[in-house]
Amino acid sequence: MSHIEIPDGVLPVSWWLAGYIITILALIFVQLRHKQAEVRFKIPLLGVVAALMLIGMSLPLGFIPFHVNLAVFAGILLGPGLGFAASFAAVFFLSLIGHGGLTVVGLNTLTVGIEAVLAGYLYVLFVKVLRMPFTFSIVITTLISLIVSIIFVVAVVALSTNYGFTDVLQLQVELKLTSVALARFIAIMLIIAIIGITVETIVTTWIIGFIKSVRPDILER
Repeated sequence: MSHIEIPDGVLPVSWWLAGYIITILALIFVQLRHKQAEVRFKIPLLGVVAALMLIGMSLPLGFIPFHVNLAVFAGILLGPGLGFAASFAAVFFLSLIGHGGLTVVGLNTLTVGIEAVLAGYLYVLFVKVLRMPFTFSIVITTLISLIVSIIFVVAVVALSTNYGFTDVLQLQVELKLTSVALARFIAIMLIIAIIGITVETIVTTWIIGFIKSVRPDILER
């Protein structure tokens, strides 16, 4: 749901370089872990999912400063590894149109990829292992993945810059504190986050539910 929409030159070189290194290593691991036949079979699906993520992350939710990035959807549909690869593809092409700087592609991939990876594993845990109700499993998977991703974004920006916690929130949502009291500002941010999480949870649950009803074989892995 969230990613680092920061222009080039804001984050220290060490941080965005580390983001690139970790992302590249993760992509190499994904390539080595998956059989070539499996990758070739899922390439068309990966391309479609990456395109949907690209569209979702390009469309603002009105007054809510978040995007429906469909990373959880990617993780459930493609699995954690290929879901991460789809996240990289979407984030990279977004950076080419000014949606975040080129230097933060690595960190953005980690931010969005965390959602996909978590969703991929949690889906299997809840649905296959614990055999929880399908819809409930998708909802819980989406909620956990989004919350962890948001925490990661705030932590990265807060630790890599001189911004405080409230400044990070302000930077991410493009709001000004001005005369708004700190407590009220945090309350507003929580409300916005809850709305954004709710919207993406509903969208993801509906899409996965629809796929299950028409092509359940796609979800088998």
